[in-house]
Amino acid sequence: MKKIYKIILILIAFLVVGAIGVYQYAQGVLRSVPKQEIKTELKILEVTSGETPYQIISKTVAEPMHPMWYKLWFRAHPELAKIKHGYYSLDGVYTLQDLFAKLTHGKQLSLNFTIVAGTRVEKILENLAKASLMKHSLTDPKILKQFISEAKYNNQNLEGLFLPNTYAYDPHSLDQALLQRAQKDLEEYLEKEWEARDQTVVYKSPYEALIMASIIEKETSINEEYALVSAVFNNRLKLGMKLQTDPTVIYGVKDHFDGKITKSHLKDVNPYNTYVIDGLPPTPIAVASRETIHAALHPAEVDYLFFVANGKGGHTFTSNLRDHNKAVGEYKALLKDHKVKSRKTKVKDQIMQTTNDLESSLGEHSGNLGNFVESLFDSQENQEQK
Repeated sequence: MKKIYKIILILIAFLVVGAIGVYQYAQGVLRSVPKQEIKTELKILEVTSGETPYQIISKTVAEPMHPMWYKLWFRAHPELAKIKHGYYSLDGVYTLQDLFAKLTHGKQLSLNFTIVAGTRVEKILENLAKASLMKHSLTDPKILKQFISEAKYNNQNLEGLFLPNTYAYDPHSLDQALLQRAQKDLEEYLEKEWEARDQTVVYKSPYEALIMASIIEKETSINEEYALVSAVFNNRLKLGMKLQTDPTVIYGVKDHFDGKITKSHLKDVNPYNTYVIDGLPPTPIAVASRETIHAALHPAEVDYLFFVANGKGGHTFTSNLRDHNKAVGEYKALLKDHKVKSRKTKVKDQIMQTTNDLESSLGEHSGNLGNFVESLFDSQENQEQK
């Protein structure tokens, strides 16, 4: 009998030791579960409605374990099983713990496309073609042509027909859908502003106002000047004067413009050259903002007919040619002075660089040559200021 008890005790001991070993092994495995690595090539994860945690694990974990271990892990951490469907960026997600922390608490992937005021339509389409997780249909010339034909204000040209904004979009949505929203937003805003327009403006339609807004957009980046520029161009149109605005010239010559307007550009015969044509060009020359649309339809009550850059980021506005020519002369003098100062600065920098190199090569025998040359420049500048 004693032998039987002894055998039973030994078996129990083995079972206890075995159970402890199994428990410790299981605990070790469970501790390793959250540390499992996510596939490095994954950048964006789509979690569909009804998708289980294990289904997500099977497509994200580099080397999945037996499902039993994940069930035990989620039983111990039920909060991590409360995942939300949607799209998630996996930037910074390296382990299973990182992944399910994001799926339960992290922000879903935000997809946005921005249309910037002053941008031409070809650039907008180029940027749109690069938008991630979007279905790109407008890269097909036939589809693009059909899309253009459905535009409200101009079914031949999309230039300027979108309202600048940042538009959120769902993954795998059509590029057309986003641009249709941008078109609709423009149409609604433009029609609203048209109804509330200053009755003195010379435009015959909302589209003409949009053309003017695009010109204002390219002429100045200062909000306070929008209504003044609008006034200049409205006053010119009322008097039958040509607009003579450089941005339309640049738009008209397109690829021939290399950063500097030439006399040949000003004489180029095309529908957009407002130094040649009367009135407005046939289409906008860029996307116009809400602010410039408002300014186009609410010009300032001034008699200005001219404006020129003042060299300080803004413009000088004048009512007659004499004052305008004076402002132009002041601007040219400012440019000349700036060029002279730039040349002097460049020469000084070159001399100081040579002096420093020489001082470095002479070492302790240089006698503070750099400080001496610097003092000569300072002395000269002080004399010029007197």
